[in-house]
Amino acid sequence: MKYFFFIPLLILCFINSVQAHEEPPKTKKEKADAQAKQEKMIRNGISRVTIWKHNVENGVVSDVKQKYAELNYNENGLNTSILVYSNDSLKNKIVNVYDFDGNRILDFDYEEGKPAGNAIFQYSKEGLIQDIINIDSAGNVVSEDKYFCNPKELAITLSSFCAPNKLNYSYTYIYDTGVFSGNCIEIIHRDSAENQVMRVVNVYDKNNIRQEKMIFNADNKQEYKFTYTYTASGDFSVITKIGADEKTIETNTYSYDNKGNLISVVSKDKNGIVTDVLTYTYE
Repeated sequence: MKYFFFIPLLILCFINSVQAHEEPPKTKKEKADAQAKQEKMIRNGISRVTIWKHNVENGVVSDVKQKYAELNYNENGLNTSILVYSNDSLKNKIVNVYDFDGNRILDFDYEEGKPAGNAIFQYSKEGLIQDIINIDSAGNVVSEDKYFCNPKELAITLSSFCAPNKLNYSYTYIYDTGVFSGNCIEIIHRDSAENQVMRVVNVYDKNNIRQEKMIFNADNKQEYKFTYTYTASGDFSVITKIGADEKTIETNTYSYDNKGNLISVVSKDKNGIVTDVLTYTYE
């Protein structure tokens, strides 16, 4: 399976390969969030977002920058393509195709200008993802990702099969008040032998706003966590990565224009020294 889960489109500042896809909605809450993002793109008249990576040397940000990624949108606020650059040259590309209901039904991946495979998406009548078929550049099915909903257990399990009935790995999403509209409070990643690889625990406040994301390893020991602060409009303000010893590892500070569009992300290390700067321009 080629999707990075847990990474919202808003923070594609962390793109490092063509594999930085966004998972289709698997719950009604996720679908509503996705529709809200579309409406914002339409409202702000955005057809393209360009992400620029600035040169940083010894904590000093220079005026030199390189194109890092380009995200294109149609008139319905849907992402039609993602272009990833290296040294201002196009490296990878993703092209998305949607049905009349706005569900992504196909994507096509290109690496160095050559086809690298594609995926077929299948949905329930409510528009929630049920199945993803991954196909390589030769047209062969290499894996199939199936979503199994268990309302009684407040869980949805994604099982990735590399062959019929041969499990490759799985993710189990656990919710607080229900699988369709609740908050995802835990995610467990297991390997083909169903051993834990990683576990994620999300902590929400009384207003259903996530405050922390804790990451546990295969031995179920916490390795680090993320803490979140937000702007008055509910967008990320600062995301801080904190180690198991409660010491800061990294901070990412988000800035916005008067329309609520993300315009910069500044990363600093544990000593407060700037390590990365990304800026965003809109068309």
